[in-house]
Amino acid sequence: MSYQDELNKFFKQRAESFKQEGITIDKDKKIGYLYQFIQCFFNSLPKDAKWVEKWKGDINESGYESKSKKSEYNFSGIITLHFVEFNYDYSYIPEEEIKKFIEYSYQGDDIDDEVYYDWHTNFTNNYLRSRVNTPYQFATGTFKIDDMRFSDFLILSPDFFSEYEEDNVYQEPFDGYRANANYKGYKIFHPTLKKYVPVEMHCEADWCDEQLYIKSELDVKDYTSRLKL
Repeated sequence: MSYQDELNKFFKQRAESFKQEGITIDKDKKIGYLYQFIQCFFNSLPKDAKWVEKWKGDINESGYESKSKKSEYNFSGIITLHFVEFNYDYSYIPEEEIKKFIEYSYQGDDIDDEVYYDWHTNFTNNYLRSRVNTPYQFATGTFKIDDMRFSDFLILSPDFFSEYEEDNVYQEPFDGYRANANYKGYKIFHPTLKKYVPVEMHCEADWCDEQLYIKSELDVKDYTSRLKL
């Protein structure tokens, strides 16, 4: 199966799951949604790579180890995992807080940074972080195959899974000390070999807290347009 065929299959399955869940999206209409991401470095695993559980107190240093240290394929880059909850119902947030959210969202450079930071931190902690489980949707990447460079969708297998939440939802890439989590058991569809290959994925502190958008254009139009909803 070609890379484009595999992508079409992926988007078809996503669209069908949306319909089953009653999710409707108009890519040309402004909507409310919740967004998060995790960005990881990835590379093809060596054939002899093994996952080793390793803890230093409360810090999880588990990861893949290999004697050869030679990737099976010349396939590496950066993968961004996108988490989106479409048509997010934020009616539980007090009206005054929503007014302030909209006010701050459109003030731009006019707002005092310290005032905004304090408010945004409290808003996120009180109304978003403790209530949401943003579902995994898709992945994009900039990557290299041999000496060729690409920028496109990437298909992760299986879908990202949070062991803490026991679901395919966002989980902060925390290793017990900082946002440097290693991920076990994932494969990425190789666009030229046309098959899934095992990869090492490692986050190095590039991730996103819950970001609420109200009556906004979708920043993920490339994704929603492929769903053909």
